[in-house]
Amino acid sequence: MAIIYTYPVKATPANDDLILISDSADSNKTKQIKVSSLPGGASSGVTQIIAGTNVTIDPVSGVGSVTINSSGGGSLTVKDEGVDLTTSASSINFTGVGVTATTVGNDVTVDIPDAYVIEDVQLASAVSKGTALYISGPAHGSGRPTVDIADATDNTKMPVVGLALANYSAGEGKMIVTGILDDVDTSNTNIPGGTLGNVIYVDNSGVDNNLTGTKPTGTDLIQNVGIITKSGANGSIQVSCIGRINDLPNLSQNNIWLGNSNGVPSKVSNSLDNLVDVSYAATNDASMYIGNGAPSGLS
Repeated sequence: MAIIYTYPVKATPANDDLILISDSADSNKTKQIKVSSLPGGASSGVTQIIAGTNVTIDPVSGVGSVTINSSGGGSLTVKDEGVDLTTSASSINFTGVGVTATTVGNDVTVDIPDAYVIEDVQLASAVSKGTALYISGPAHGSGRPTVDIADATDNTKMPVVGLALANYSAGEGKMIVTGILDDVDTSNTNIPGGTLGNVIYVDNSGVDNNLTGTKPTGTDLIQNVGIITKSGANGSIQVSCIGRINDLPNLSQNNIWLGNSNGVPSKVSNSLDNLVDVSYAATNDASMYIGNGAPSGLS
């Protein structure tokens, strides 16, 4: 019959506390070991994992974090896609625009975004996520540029330099200059004429949510600011705000741009001599461009 012994319970072991074991490598003889001799063991818990060659540490759940350091005297190799950067790192420091680190207790999470250019700004007005912004005034005392809602009808409110990264009240915020803007409403309700794969432009409303999938006409300024990569209420935009109003493209020699009733130029490839009536142009104040590899004005 087995004998059951009852002993007092110690809540927190010390490194020098002893544990009885049966040594399988020595005929199961009873021996004692210290708590600190257990693999990875210590009175405060697991403090280190010594990994051999080609060992991967992977949380079973697929989430979690592992802190690696060489404070114990060993060396740590840091690689960039397989290429050694150093073989004796003592710490790793993440820097760059958009890289953020947060802590909860002793857990540190480093968030490295995709290829984004995100800038801190000072918003002159409240804006919704995705609203096109222009430089509206001098830099804030913090150095952040002051921005406001762009308007394709007003050349003082163009060009666009970025889209609002989130919903903001007037004050401090962020804008995305290039990269993917996720979880933004790209439905036709929010971006009229916008569909998957469509270029989107600044509209002529001058108010919040000022994007359109229809290229501006007439005297409205033209600037495309991205392409819809996912349509719907939780859509995505590949943002590209290059900070200039679109210009006429290059034009082949002896071709002209001919404006239609909407103010939109179209390329005409016939001989200039057969198209230009100087007296008509003078009488009707017509304007055109003649190409010499790049468009040049003809008055």
